[in-house]
Amino acid sequence: MADEPGIQAVIAGFFAAFDNRDRAPDGADLRALLTDDARIRQVTPDGVRTMDVDAFLAPRLALLSGRLQAFHEWPTTGYTDRHGSVASHVCRYAKEGLLDGAPYAGTGWKAFQLVRNRRTTSVPSVRPSISTIGFPCRQPCGTPKLGLLPRLRGVPAC
Repeated sequence: MADEPGIQAVIAGFFAAFDNRDRAPDGADLRALLTDDARIRQVTPDGVRTMDVDAFLAPRLALLSGRLQAFHEWPTTGYTDRHGSVASHVCRYAKEGLLDGAPYAGTGWKAFQLVRNRRTTSVPSVRPSISTIGFPCRQPCGTPKLGLLPRLRGVPAC
């Protein structure tokens, strides 16, 4: 999978799908990037929670259409490993907005699995961090210390 611009476009599209600064996200942008049977695996203190796209989107779209305004998130650093038509992309990200009218910001990481066919690059699996989804982040670095991934190259430890 030598399509680095295609991979970057998919990653940027994933983050943009939750941006509600100029529009109300409806999930269509995200669905267009994911395979039909995509799974999102969220690591929590109780274990791994596996969700289909609907289960992942529903609470986030509700939050973005109500309590969380002027929200956007963006990758800050990351790396991609490619093996034929499969790639893994791990990145740190930052996010900010207004939650219940108060400033809301945080950081975390996401791990994506991507597949490429003749027409598109798509995402069959995403693993987001648990650091700040729905919670204000008061520290400059909110990445949980779960030891699941090696520290990203060039990213200071928290």
